[in-house]
Amino acid sequence: MKYRIATLRGNEKFVECVGNSVDFGDVPAILLSVRDISGQIKAENALKESEKRLRMLFKHTPVSLAVVSREGGVFVDVNDMFEESFGYLQDEVIGKTVEELGLIEPGFEWDAFYSALREGRQVRGMELCCRRRSGEICICRLSSAFITLDDRPCILCSVEDITDIKAADSA
Repeated sequence: MKYRIATLRGNEKFVECVGNSVDFGDVPAILLSVRDISGQIKAENALKESEKRLRMLFKHTPVSLAVVSREGGVFVDVNDMFEESFGYLQDEVIGKTVEELGLIEPGFEWDAFYSALREGRQVRGMELCCRRRSGEICICRLSSAFITLDDRPCILCSVEDITDIKAADSA
């Protein structure tokens, strides 16, 4: 069992206690082991806080982010900007592939992007034609990085809509 205790000096400590019934000669007794786990609790709390901050950063980053399993290409997670940019809710995307959702216009660029990922090469700034849920085609700049999430190899993709930039350059 874990307990929070106050020391004689008024400091707070976390301890773990384990007890067993024993015989001490002819007298029944309890053998109690108490171990200070304050450092462990502090480290666990710091890790939880760090994970919370990282989750918040992923969720609210102003660039579309998606995590896709390296094997199978299934969406594992997307952020708020991805939902806003493509019109799909997170629950509609997770567990599906790019092809199932029809997010990428087939063509040379997609083949090159997919080939690079299959070969274990990261992609930086590749331009692809993407399709929103509405059917609207947009030009996006994709970059990728290989990550491990819950002991599973994944790909983190950033997707930046550059349609307006390309239109301005053409004008």
